[in-house]
Amino acid sequence: MIRAGDMLNVVIWDSAENSLLMGPGQRSASLANMRVSDGGAIFLPYVGAVRVADRTPDAARQLLQRQLESVVPGAQVQLSMAEGRENSIDLISGVRAPGNIKMPDQDFSVLAAISSAGGVNEALTNPQVKLVRGHKTYSTSISNLFEDPKLDTRLVGGDKLIVEADPRYFLSLGAAGKESQFGFNRDKVSALDALAIIGGVNDSRANPKGVLVLREYPASALDAGQRGPRQQRVVFTIDLTTSDGLFSARNFFVHSGDLVLATESPLSSVNVVVGLVGSAFGLINVATRN
Repeated sequence: MIRAGDMLNVVIWDSAENSLLMGPGQRSASLANMRVSDGGAIFLPYVGAVRVADRTPDAARQLLQRQLESVVPGAQVQLSMAEGRENSIDLISGVRAPGNIKMPDQDFSVLAAISSAGGVNEALTNPQVKLVRGHKTYSTSISNLFEDPKLDTRLVGGDKLIVEADPRYFLSLGAAGKESQFGFNRDKVSALDALAIIGGVNDSRANPKGVLVLREYPASALDAGQRGPRQQRVVFTIDLTTSDGLFSARNFFVHSGDLVLATESPLSSVNVVVGLVGSAFGLINVATRN
């Protein structure tokens, strides 16, 4: 489709001897590098401004030829187009070859644009796609685009695509397999997924009946009329020793910013105390012998 800012090259052919558009011995007149105005029109001699925007090049050629028939009855029009910014999109980041991409047709979609840019950067975890159109931003994940073709939106000129790693994360502390910050490797991470990501819990230290998920909701979630938590700070307890607890952990989804805390086993605390007491008696015996 022709858009404002596109460049059109028009060639008018006329075999009449006394043509208004041709000089002596000429059979064609070339109107090169005509920029489509912000109003979507170009200027045609003896005709005036002709709106060509939102038409295909062939439809615009036929329109120009009809407009010229009253002035040059036997004229034939040839038209070619060089796309401007309004017929291109920008791939900002997260692909192998970011940059400005010309749209080949009206069916140019998000996945088609990413493919033409060499695909998604393999280093990104659970890549997210942001489509910026005017003052609005739409987001989804690459996996959602793959699974649901209806989400593969057709692009329009001026769109901007940003591909980036999933910014969500959760933390793990206590008797966990690893204490660290972990990114989301999929759209939905259950408590069981989170435990697998952190390497489970420490067999010798952790209390399997006391895996806690600490969550702080935004203040807006507690506003009157909202269906949500009664407290801003909530602690969920997961018991990994029962089948019901395991099923619940599989169906409980972690939120970004959650803290997964593997509490210490009471026996572990006793062992620490015994170890400290034993060390003290050992020091006393050494002092006595000396």
